[in-house]
Amino acid sequence: MKTSIFTSILHYLLFAFCVSNCALPAEAKRRKHGFKIVNKSAFPIQVSLNQVGPLYWGIIEPGKTWHRPTGAVWFTIKSETYFEGASKKIKTKDAIIPVASIVAATLLAAVTAGASAVASAAAGGAGALSTAVAGTSGALVAAGLPATSSLAIGGALLGGGVGGTLSVATRKTIDKILTKKNVMASKAGCYARKCPTYEISGGPRFDKMYKDGKEVANLVASPMKIRKV
Repeated sequence: MKTSIFTSILHYLLFAFCVSNCALPAEAKRRKHGFKIVNKSAFPIQVSLNQVGPLYWGIIEPGKTWHRPTGAVWFTIKSETYFEGASKKIKTKDAIIPVASIVAATLLAAVTAGASAVASAAAGGAGALSTAVAGTSGALVAAGLPATSSLAIGGALLGGGVGGTLSVATRKTIDKILTKKNVMASKAGCYARKCPTYEISGGPRFDKMYKDGKEVANLVASPMKIRKV
């Protein structure tokens, strides 16, 4: 009788051990690995985890963290400044980040968002214009500037507000500021084991400058970087 009770207890302990250690659901095991990616830049960013192509992707607002469970495998992390804001739904074909995504119309909306445009977006405006304005507004606030600040590019004050046209000289300045290295980054050899944290920093931002005694938001940029922390 004693042997029977002992055997039963032993079987129960072995069963409990196997349930807790040997037979964890695949999803529970998978959640032990992956990435936490923090957006330290001023604008929303689109990030993707790539092998042969993009397997996972998402948009991260400034100051926010994106947690993506994966298997314990190797990835290349890619990121790009996302001028359109975070309301656009990402599709598979969008996850391969092209330089051509920085289109003139969206950029024009983003960098020339004046007071009336911000007010319109806040009232529930739709489309790329309102999302671009929302992203720009957030970047202004992060720089300690009012969302309705006058904007400058490369130190030259813009006029005309949204819907205006940019001069050839201004467009050339934008091209010099928003170069590939300033709006995109890629880091190969990132191992997902035990969910490491990576930070993405740099990219476009607004700096304070003074024009005729008034604070102005000046669009500048630095190289975008991805680093493990």
